[in-house]
Order: sequence, then C-alpha cells, then structure tokens
Amino acid sequence: MVKSPGVEYFILALMQDRSMATSPLSNPYYSPHEVTVTPPSQQPTAPAAPKQKTISSASGVDLEVVILSPEPNERINIDEAVIAVSFLGETEKLAEKSIRLFINGKDFSSQAEISQNMLSYVPKNLSSGAQRIKIELADTQGNRFDDISWQFYTTSHRSSYEADEPKPTALPFSGNVFAEFRNEKVTDSTLTTTNFGGNIRGQFGPLKYHGKVFVTSRENPDFQPRNRFLLEVGTSWIGVKLGDTSPRFNELMLWGRRVRGVEAYLKFGFFNLEFVQGETNREVEGIAYQDIYLPVIDDSSKFINPATNDTIVSITGIYRYGVFKQNLLALRPSFGSGKNFQLGFNVVKVKDDINSIQHSTQPKDNLVVGPDLMIAFDNHRIVLKASAAFSLLANDISNGAISAAEFDTTIGELPFDPAQFEKYFVLNTSLIPLDPSKLSSLAYQTSFKFNYFNNDITAVYKSIGSEYNSLANSFLRKDIQGFAIYDRIRLFQNKVYLNLGYEKYLEGVSLSDDGEDTTEPNDFSSISAGISFYPREPYLPKINLNWKSYDRNNGLDTSVTYNAVNYATNDLSLQLGYDISVLGLSHNISLSHIRSDRIDGFQRTSSELANNIQMYSLKTDFQIPLTTVISYASNENIAGGGLNGFEYDMFGISATYRLLNGKLRLKTGFNTTNAVGSYTSYVDSLGNPLAVPAVMNYTQYKRTAFNFGGSFEFFKKHNLLWDFSFIDFNDKMTAAFKNQLVRIRYQMRY
Repeated sequence: MVKSPGVEYFILALMQDRSMATSPLSNPYYSPHEVTVTPPSQQPTAPAAPKQKTISSASGVDLEVVILSPEPNERINIDEAVIAVSFLGETEKLAEKSIRLFINGKDFSSQAEISQNMLSYVPKNLSSGAQRIKIELADTQGNRFDDISWQFYTTSHRSSYEADEPKPTALPFSGNVFAEFRNEKVTDSTLTTTNFGGNIRGQFGPLKYHGKVFVTSRENPDFQPRNRFLLEVGTSWIGVKLGDTSPRFNELMLWGRRVRGVEAYLKFGFFNLEFVQGETNREVEGIAYQDIYLPVIDDSSKFINPATNDTIVSITGIYRYGVFKQNLLALRPSFGSGKNFQLGFNVVKVKDDINSIQHSTQPKDNLVVGPDLMIAFDNHRIVLKASAAFSLLANDISNGAISAAEFDTTIGELPFDPAQFEKYFVLNTSLIPLDPSKLSSLAYQTSFKFNYFNNDITAVYKSIGSEYNSLANSFLRKDIQGFAIYDRIRLFQNKVYLNLGYEKYLEGVSLSDDGEDTTEPNDFSSISAGISFYPREPYLPKINLNWKSYDRNNGLDTSVTYNAVNYATNDLSLQLGYDISVLGLSHNISLSHIRSDRIDGFQRTSSELANNIQMYSLKTDFQIPLTTVISYASNENIAGGGLNGFEYDMFGISATYRLLNGKLRLKTGFNTTNAVGSYTSYVDSLGNPLAVPAVMNYTQYKRTAFNFGGSFEFFKKHNLLWDFSFIDFNDKMTAAFKNQLVRIRYQMRY
C-alpha cells in the first residue's frame, strides 16, 4: 500500500558488459525520483468545475467564458503553468479595464495580457499545492459579472509516468477568427455591415508573434480608417510592429494614439531605443462650393443654390473641410531596463501633408521634446515617476516658413534663417507660443506610489501650460495645475477596501494674467471616500458605497460678471449584490442607487442640477437549465431648479435556456421604457405671453423592445451567435417609428 507523503525510487540497469546505468543519472541513492501521493478525502468528491460558463451582468449583457488553461482541478508541473481564459459573446460590451486576475488572493492584473477576447498570464514563483484563480470583470456600464473562479494544483516534479505519457499534439499557436453580419434599421435609414477578423498568437523559441486583423464593410475613404491590421514579432530585446499600433511613450506626449505604420524597439537593459513612424490621419478630401452650387461669375465668394435659387456667401469657397494626411515620427532612447530605473528622452514630430488635399485650411506642424524618469524599489512597491515636455506648434503652415528678416520684424530676432530648417520644423507667425521663453507651452508631472502596510497610496502633481500642444495626445487637459492623492486600503484579508481621495487643481491658470477683471481661474477641489466589501462567504452581500464632494469657484461675484462660478456638487452611489437560495433556486439580487446634486453658491436656480438613478435586478437560476433576469430602472433629472426636467422608467425581463449540455443557448427578452422631458415656458405655442408660466413637454415617448437570440457551440471550437431586436418607438411630441437589428456572428478558436 502506498501512503502519503509519497514514493521515492530510482532505476538501476546492469548492462551486458557489466556496466551500470541509472535514472536519475547522478547520485540516484540520495536524489531519487519522487512521486507525491495525495491521501483520499473523507468528504464527498466535489464535481469538477465547468470549463465553460455563461455569465450575465445586471444590465443584461451575456458573456461566455472558456477556461483554456489550466483546466479546473488539473495537476501540472509548476514550470508549465499558463493561465488562459477566452471571452465570447457580447465582448464589445465588456470593459477591458475592469478585467482583474487574482491568484491566491493577490492581484496580478497589471502583469497579465488582457483584451476583450482573452486573458493570459504566465505565473512566476508559484509554490507547490492548490492555486486559486479568480477573475473579476464588468460591462461598459460598470455592472459586475459573476466572478470566474477555479483551482488547479502544481507539483515541483513530474513522475516518470507523466513524463512518458503521450500527449495530444497541440498547435504551436492559438487564436480565433470570426465573421459577423449586422443589419440595423433606425427611423428611415438602414445600415448593413459585415465584419471579418481574427487574431493569432504563438511562439517559436524565443521569438513571440501576434497578428490581428479587422475588416469591415463600413470602410470608407471619406472617413478615417475603420479597418485594423497588426503584425507583431519580437523577442525580449528586439521587436517590431507593423500596421495599426498604439504606442505609449509617456502621458504628456504620446499615449495610445493610433498610428498606421511601424513601431520598433531595442532593449539591451543599459540602453534601449523605441521608434515609431506612420500615419495618424489619412487624407480625406473636402468639397468645394463650386462642385455642388453655381458660382457667381463676377464674385468668387458667392454661389447660387440651383434648387432654391438662394445666394450663399463663402470666403474660403469650401463647403466641407477635408482632413490633411498627418504623419508622425517619434523616438525614445532610454537608459536602464525599467525594472528599477529608467531615464528616457522623447522626441515626437507630427506634421500635416499640405499637398495631400486641396480643400481645407490651416495644416499644422508640431514638435514636442522632453525627458521622463522612473525609479522603483522593492518590486515596484515604491515607484517615483516624473516627466516633462515642451511643445512648439505651427498652427498654419500653408505658406511655409518665413525668412529671418520677416521673423525679426513680426516676432523677434533669430540667429538662423527659418527657411533653411523648414523640412525639420516650419517657423512662421502662426507659432504657438510666439514667445517660447515664457514657458506657456511647458508641461510636467510627477507621481509617487507607495504600496506598503495594506495601503496603496498614489500622489500626483501636474502642470500643463495653456499653450502646450501635442497632436499625438490631443485629449490632454491644458491650462491646469495642481495635485491629487489617493489611497486604497486593504482590510480583513482583502475582503474590505477603503478608498480615499483628495484633488486640488487650478483650471484656466492663464486667465489670472489676461488683464481682464471678469475672468479668473477656477479653483477646483474634491474629496472622496468609498468602501467596498467583497466577502468570500457566499451568504454575505457584496457592497460598494462611494461618496464624492467637489467645489468649483473662480472667486468672482455676480456683481462683476454673471459668469461667476461657485458650484458645490455631491455624488453618492450605493451598489449591493447578494446571492441567496430560496425554494431551491439560486438568486442574485443587485441594487444600485446613484444621486448627484449641484448647488449654485449664488442661489441661481438656472445653474442647479439634480440627478437620481435607481436600478434593481433579480437573476434566478432554476433547477432546469433556465436563467432569468428581471430588471427595473428609473432616472430623474432636474435642471434650473425645476424649470427643466427629464425622467424615465424602464422594466425588462430576459431568459436564457440551455440545451445539449449548455452548447446550445436560446435567449429572449422584453423591455419597455416610458420617458417624459419637460420645460417651463413663458409663451404659448404661438409665441404669445402667458400670464402664468406653464410646464410643457418637449418629448413624451414609449419605447418597447423585443429581443431574440442564442448561441451554439459545435465541434468544440466553433461558435455561432445570433441576435434579433425589434423596437417600437412612439413619441407623442414628434414621431413614431419602428427599428430593428439583426446580428449573426460565427467564431472559431484554434
């Protein structure tokens, strides 16, 4: 009888020539093979966790999760552990940033590769024994899905039986392909769309590769590209991406902007180099008035509409402005591996091609330079980051650079001729800033992270100049200065999270020096607190309670200007999720309450706002393979102290029935919405004054929707999904119409 903890053995063979061979080859008597033996449990064996599971959020989004590796309760060698999960179904409604991976209660999300279709992670330094995996995720509306949990077991050695056991042949790569058809009818227009795509990921020795493609029938040369292509090949020290990339240098200069071209890197540790070159905008030709209207012979600025015979005046002669082709070149040499230290120097150049189209105005040239620094200690539990950037923007390069004499006359003296350096940067009178020495185009920020004693503290200070411009990061808030500090405190073995935050910023800093008494910067400050309770016990509810109060004040009074700002806003949100069993059925109850109130410090009712949202849902799993979701939501918006309002009530019910061991899922649903929008009027419908103000509706509609759909998995790796929606919309104040949506999607994993 074999007993725990296991068996030790070695093999000795006596050859015909009287020599010996052993396994293990070295010192078999004192370092034999080991086979771990697990004693039988005295408890009933739990059924194996399913590899595939359908989960739903409170807003009715269905998602299918497939555990690819390791399988539930699988026993593997530590060195072979790879966590991989595939997401199927309505993945476009899955919030990618909400996906979090926990191994034995510790968050590894930042180290995992996460997308809307897949999560993968190669764990390091695992110990032998049971490994508990949990994945948290939410939809784009912020509603949580059920957590995905399973466990597997790792051992430090494999038995000879396991080593010799034949394994099924696996492909050296993985991925998926899909095809989708959509037909949408909205009011009087119909849009038919077909999409094709897929991705592939694999490794050949040290070389990793990844490819992705998305092709849609909505691709149109009159708009920016909707198709997407990417091929990525590289090792730990050299690599290249071709196609549509989203490079990230730092948050001030280049941060996720789509670039169609090439991105490459060299990483030697002590020295690294990152390079990006490509197209950020493709050319879209504009339309001239003379192409659609009749020009007036004696006046080039006038055109006649042949349909109405009206005269139209246009100085530019452009009916629809086009978009110049825009090219980006970025370079980032850096020193240090980035593990504990890295100092980088960034150069980002973005320029419009003035010859790419004819009908548009103000092509631009942009140059941004600056360093960034990262210092980390103790496995990034302490991290200090700092970055700075200085920008120059030529706001109109249609006439090229000006001469040194012209520059000296209009702006100031230069020690060189701008025309000689035009191919590097176009200097002319449209330069922003005109006087760079005032540093109004300087931006810098620092951050400090401290993750000790169950506290995750982050402090940030930033200053973005009013004339700072980076066309590679055009969504950056400008003309702002201030700091923020946040703390996420973990309590009771990570069951309770306490979130605290404080922000203080000056918005519109440049207004303090504009010489106007009626304009001043806004002083913005906020304080927030929240508590989250995620119990491991199934009989306790999950609770999220958050509060935030923020003020905005520019220090002016209504006696100076009616645009004086003095607002105080309070936000409160409560979310509760509870799993309960009643009458032999499993239920999940979800409750949400969100309230926001803005009060004007000058008691101007026109500036006051109030918003109140209630959401309730009940999800039930029946003893038969049926799941239902019943939901109700209400929203009440009041503006101007009750002068304007909008409110709605929504009720919905959906059901999913599973057949063929869950491979076939049939779904149906119904929801109805009643909404009323109103305003206070001082005149009647004919424009006559009213003796008493009256409340009038600008909209009053009822929306009813029926949904049918399902999914079918066949041959293990193939999925077919379909959705049909029929919507009846009837607005008493405007019009009534019927909409419909048809979607069919095929997907294959390999």
